[in-house]
Amino acid sequence: MLQAQGQLDKQSDHVKAWRQRFFRLDAPSHRLEYWDFEAEASGPAKSSIDLIDGFVDEVNDTSGSRTALDYPHQFVVRGANADDSFTVCAESDRRRSEWIENLYLATLPSKSGMVFKCSDHLGQWRPRFIRVEFGKLLYWESEEDSARLPLPKGYLELQGGRVVQLPAADQERRYVFAVHEAAGAGGAEGRHYMLCATSQNEYEAWRKVCEVATQRRSERDIGQRFGEAASRLKEHQRDRYLSTIPLKLQISLKRLVGCQRRARVFG
Repeated sequence: MLQAQGQLDKQSDHVKAWRQRFFRLDAPSHRLEYWDFEAEASGPAKSSIDLIDGFVDEVNDTSGSRTALDYPHQFVVRGANADDSFTVCAESDRRRSEWIENLYLATLPSKSGMVFKCSDHLGQWRPRFIRVEFGKLLYWESEEDSARLPLPKGYLELQGGRVVQLPAADQERRYVFAVHEAAGAGGAEGRHYMLCATSQNEYEAWRKVCEVATQRRSERDIGQRFGEAASRLKEHQRDRYLSTIPLKLQISLKRLVGCQRRARVFG
């Protein structure tokens, strides 16, 4: 289970002043919470962010400003809703890296349920309870064991790994895929599990959550940044286009769009 808590300097949303706050990653709910003081942490959080499908990254401010000099170890945490974000600062680069790594793993989607797993030695298919969370794939013999036993029967580290679609094993095992760990030193093949979902929908859901979990933070960040840049480019192109249209026509177009939206809602 991920564990991360401690004091961070937080930049306020409105005044942009910095205040020290107590933060804690609540791993089961995938939420980052904070309180004004550590002594208050036994009660409701002052605010929190849902980290699933969120984003976390360093803030490298090279402007030489007073803020950059006083708070050199900044990072930003955003939820799936872009309006939910914290800009915070750790006490050192090491602590910032630790926070970012733990928070990134908490942004990954999770899933649990029964699938069939092919045994490594006998090649027999047996039902197993699988859980994918925090960049790992863990399995137990049953769901009851997952709640009762402190450790799984086995697990894979998914970061840097891959998911491979496989042909149907037989008429009953049609939704087969393999999940591989990252290659070891010298390109040695990592461990892998052969799994079979119980339906097409479950197969697609398992593949999706495993594929996201195999992405390293740097790879996922590039994709998110590209998406944000593309969105900003579209807004810029739209604004440039609107600037060439007379103001009265712009107002008419906006009214027309509003009427169309209302027609879709009430039509």
